[in-house]
Amino acid sequence: MMKYSYRIFRLFGISVELHITFIFFLLLISVLGLPSLIFFISIFLIVLMHEFSHSLVAMGFDIPVPRIVLTPIGGLASIEVPEDPKKEIVISIAGPLSNFVLAAIVYAILVFTKLPLVGYWTVIQNFSTGSATIANPAFILSGMLWVNLMLGLFNTVPGFPMDGGRVFRAMLALWMDYIHATKIAVHVGQFIAFMMVMVGLLQPHLWLILIGVFLYYAGNSELQIVKIKHSLRGLTVGNITVRDIRHVNESTSVGDFIRLIARPGQDYYPVTEGSGRIIGILGIEDLRVVSRADLDKINVRGIMTRGFNVMDARLEAEKVIGKILGSDFLLVVDSDRVVGYTTPESVFEAARFHTIKGRL
Repeated sequence: MMKYSYRIFRLFGISVELHITFIFFLLLISVLGLPSLIFFISIFLIVLMHEFSHSLVAMGFDIPVPRIVLTPIGGLASIEVPEDPKKEIVISIAGPLSNFVLAAIVYAILVFTKLPLVGYWTVIQNFSTGSATIANPAFILSGMLWVNLMLGLFNTVPGFPMDGGRVFRAMLALWMDYIHATKIAVHVGQFIAFMMVMVGLLQPHLWLILIGVFLYYAGNSELQIVKIKHSLRGLTVGNITVRDIRHVNESTSVGDFIRLIARPGQDYYPVTEGSGRIIGILGIEDLRVVSRADLDKINVRGIMTRGFNVMDARLEAEKVIGKILGSDFLLVVDSDRVVGYTTPESVFEAARFHTIKGRL
């Protein structure tokens, strides 16, 4: 299972991670020179502050925030906001508000020190072309001011799932059910996303296009998650677990595994050592690395995945959907006894079944 993000530090119990695309992005920016690299890193430090503002407010409501992931188009805080419109409004506005507060502080510094305010386009052009200097405090402070203002204003746009779109959805949810409110917010957000792409093509402006495309698909993805939560309401993780699973011993050859153990309907197999302790997971896709000639020469220990996450079967499914959908595989245990596993695919199947069942 490929790892797509890497932790750089932990703060307030939140894992701050860089997405692999962000790392490649920094390497590309470094070509423009040190000043431009420092400027873009500072932008993402401001983005990180924005995400921490959301996260700390959420944690004040006893909502866990396991991680924040930085990507080339912004930050993503893993916040499982409950269907409480008032809480969602407060959590959502915390990010843009932090940007406006920081912008006001920077502006006050400029006024107090009597440094000139450098224009927005001048700042962007100089840093994007690599012709800026980090020795000019007016330039640096002006850059921080404009970045905070633009980030704060941009996030007030009601393009779900951006902050403004979440506030819009929450306000609708004060008067209607969450699914209907999310549908309306998603449609409005997709229209805004479409307009972003059109403007980005006419400018041309690559980042506007990328953000528009992201918003278009992310909004629909969030709508599906809301639907899944409602279809699984009242169920535990154990209720949506793939059960009656077969295990495989670490010393079993890949050939014997295919002939004697593997079966349709089970995509993942816990791998055990002699004492019965689970030491890894073997996925059907892992078999692709083994040639036909080596089926009886290689054992499953050689191709299994050693790292895997565990989830308690007694947890409410609705409250941990985000974690389940964000993991390729989760081993489900009940009182330290393995009862099965879940995958995003198995959750989709369970949601579809319970949706149909609920209509009968």
